[in-house]
Amino acid sequence: IKYICTDIFKDAKNWNTLALNREVPSRIVHGTHDEVVPIDESIKFNSRHPWCSLKELDSDHGLLSHLEWVLDDCMGFFKRLGFLSIE
Repeated sequence: IKYICTDIFKDAKNWNTLALNREVPSRIVHGTHDEVVPIDESIKFNSRHPWCSLKELDSDHGLLSHLEWVLDDCMGFFKRLGFLSIE
């Protein structure tokens, strides 16, 4: 979890968003009170990528107030894609 929470963002400024245009099912979960990354960024990205789905939560950047929901949603997303078979 440490890697997901910190190290991945160190490289984010070097990502080429044009290379992210492959139609890969994606789930965006974004807090409506995020002061680090404005929710409008996720809304714009989602509108340009029809294979994405966006869920807005009444939370901040860390989504800690909805952590259990986020984990359940991720598990459901991967299950629907056939990556998990947990009952």
